[in-house]
Amino acid sequence: VAEGISMGVGEYQSSKSYNEIIEAEKKKEKTHIKEIPQLEEKEITNIYMGKGFTEKEAKRIAKKIMANQSVWFQTIMSEEYGIGQRQESIIKNSTIMGVASFLGGFIPIIPYLFFDVVSALRVSIIFSALTLFIVGAGKTYYTKKNWFTSGIVMVMIAMLTALITYYIGQGFSIIFGI
Repeated sequence: VAEGISMGVGEYQSSKSYNEIIEAEKKKEKTHIKEIPQLEEKEITNIYMGKGFTEKEAKRIAKKIMANQSVWFQTIMSEEYGIGQRQESIIKNSTIMGVASFLGGFIPIIPYLFFDVVSALRVSIIFSALTLFIVGAGKTYYTKKNWFTSGIVMVMIAMLTALITYYIGQGFSIIFGI
């Protein structure tokens, strides 16, 4: 529960900060468009020259883009900063992160509610690996990668992380006599 709340709050802060940065950049660029359009034209020209257009072609593209202030602004934001116009909801992101962390933390504990410690550990590892595989395979709906490879990679990364944190805990146990 604590992890879920912590992760949700962390995601909220991260998303909020990211959105604030985007808003500051938008404000700055809108000011530049109004006050120093020649600099923005040069930036757009340089962007398109960097994409392989000749200087003449890039200037023509820049002029065409600058003819529509909305397109001009969107082009600067996406080409110069890599920022799209759509921003995710920070409440949605933080809720998803919190619930996912809660479920992710709860899944390995479920077997301990039904089995003895040794059996629960085995079932927990299998149950967790299966869940991680399903999540890894499921994300290929969006990534369009190989579902099997994605599932295996997700399991391997999580298990490696679990081993590392286990041995860090063992180290603290030895050092501090816990």
